[in-house]
Amino acid sequence: MGNKLGEFISKKRREKMISLRALANKAEISATYLSDIENGRKDYDVSKDVILKIKNALELNEKDTEKLYSLAKESTNGIPVDVIETINENEELVTLLREIKKGKYKEILEEFKKKNDKS
Repeated sequence: MGNKLGEFISKKRREKMISLRALANKAEISATYLSDIENGRKDYDVSKDVILKIKNALELNEKDTEKLYSLAKESTNGIPVDVIETINENEELVTLLREIKKGKYKEILEEFKKKNDKS
């Protein structure tokens, strides 16, 4: 994993004037683990749970949360955590994605546009 995730977390932590140890305690992870994430010292596969704990501990706004999820996507096979959660919570999205995979993207997009134009 690149160091962009760690740099972002470190920047947000410093902006909020929270020590590394205090953030680790608040996120319920070890300070060593957080330090390794921030400094890119180890090629950790940062779990969704850890990303969520860090997000909550930093009390990130929506924009920063989306940035955090996007930077963490390397830990989730390239898909941001919030997108994975949305797919997992909505079975119809799995069906939709399969239809898109079959090449029906243009048909689906046209139908979506028509529905939104009526609203």
